[in-house]
Amino acid sequence: MHVYFSRFYSPARKEVLIINPEPSRLIVGHEPLRGAELPLREDILYHGNVSDLPDISMASHTNLILFKDQEVNPVLLERHRTNIILTNLEEGYRRAIKDMHHIFDTQVQVSNFASELLILVQDGAKTEKMLELGYSILGNPLFILDTSLCLLHSEGAEPVEEDPVIEHLLSEGYMPEQFLEEVLKEENNAPSDYKTLIIWEKDFLKNRLIAGRIMRGNQLIGFLKMFERNRPITDVFDIEIFKVLCQYVALSMGNGLSERFNNPNFSDTFLLDVIGRKITDPAIIHRRSGLYNFKFQDHMVVIAIEMDERLRKPDKFYLLKQKLQSQFKYDTQLIYKDRIIIIDDSSDISRFSSPQFLEPLREILETNACRAAMSLPFESLDELSAHYEQAIVSFRIADKLKCADTILHYDEHILNHMLLHFKEVFDLRGLIIPCIADLHDLDIQKGSEFVKTLFCYVRHSQDITATANAMHVHYNTLKYRINRIREITGVDLEDPEVIFRIMLAERVVRLLEQTEEDSMWQRSATAPPPRKVVGQT
Repeated sequence: MHVYFSRFYSPARKEVLIINPEPSRLIVGHEPLRGAELPLREDILYHGNVSDLPDISMASHTNLILFKDQEVNPVLLERHRTNIILTNLEEGYRRAIKDMHHIFDTQVQVSNFASELLILVQDGAKTEKMLELGYSILGNPLFILDTSLCLLHSEGAEPVEEDPVIEHLLSEGYMPEQFLEEVLKEENNAPSDYKTLIIWEKDFLKNRLIAGRIMRGNQLIGFLKMFERNRPITDVFDIEIFKVLCQYVALSMGNGLSERFNNPNFSDTFLLDVIGRKITDPAIIHRRSGLYNFKFQDHMVVIAIEMDERLRKPDKFYLLKQKLQSQFKYDTQLIYKDRIIIIDDSSDISRFSSPQFLEPLREILETNACRAAMSLPFESLDELSAHYEQAIVSFRIADKLKCADTILHYDEHILNHMLLHFKEVFDLRGLIIPCIADLHDLDIQKGSEFVKTLFCYVRHSQDITATANAMHVHYNTLKYRINRIREITGVDLEDPEVIFRIMLAERVVRLLEQTEEDSMWQRSATAPPPRKVVGQT
């Protein structure tokens, strides 16, 4: 049995001076200062008057609750490894001692409770048995829910009435949609450590609902919830008992109950193996998909969803998955490498780009600080892994280009993907047709806009009227610029090969600007010279 030193003080008490260079030091017991064996131990909390202190050297590297009946040697207060709680008020000292005894008494009860749970685990008792023991001590209804807030088991819930949320949970077997929406929002003052206890207080709950995450390693496998119904939940004893119960329930759930609700089923595992390239043979993939009776429609896409890592917590992650399922009726949702992977299908390929499909998805993503990436459409499951990679690479490209779009489409990033991959081997500036660099130099010298004009002209299919309208210049002005470009560069703007090279140059320039490259117009000495372009002199 042990307690951290930080448990013995409250920073809110202004009448108490707290010096805690090592707040996480483990305390195993307490003793009065007067008559204590010297030197004082590091794992004992000593209490008494300042006048009871032994020689300063004997009191270093330890833990003290002191009543200031005389001035304290300043050397003691300056020691770097002495934890001290100091007050000059008798009432404050008595309260500190009372709290200390209560904490140790609670810890004894918690240890005894943990021992009983350990015996149940060793005897192979089911989770229900642990809940019965927890209910007998805590006195409030307990619920175990899976990661999607579906009820697995309850104890002591029969007398719960007149609370619509709990009644819905008991009658329907899952938390109502309204509760799910609230939980998906960022919890107020929630701790950043996802393994710690959290308390959700919701306006539509008549009583507090305390919730603990049930974790196996770093995997969330469910929630233990206690409804504050029969008596108030105390800050020390109930919460400590509740935390221990969460830990032991995880042991029993991990061996049986959770497999039914949380572990991937055979069909999901198969899809994960295809995504992870553990299964690559098309014949095997087709045979297994028939075995699992997959009935995808003519066109499929992979949608990968990732949450802002600053807000990513297992419960929010799984609840978002449930929200997506309930709102969009996605049949196939997987969890893979900290992302939600959706395989969506449709008989109409245009659906994936329609506002009716994208806008509701965008709304839920923005509400939950998420973004999504969508692959190109495909027709066969043996293409699943490649299209999953399309979605994932869209995230990487968006990060590199500082793209803040909520929904990323791989078809908008294909060329960037090719160019960034090419950039790993060659200097991209070598792809910029030399006449573009010449025009750029002239723009710098004369303040002209030949490069901008040429790019816009090619982008508008060499239509002078459309280009002039896009650039907000007169038709004759635009015509003059194009003729000057022809005179300066000697390129044939009717040659498809030249047009392609100019279009490619524009994409390279834009890409280098987005990645903040220096000297984008100066070709690297190591870059291969561009081949002669048809029509270029």
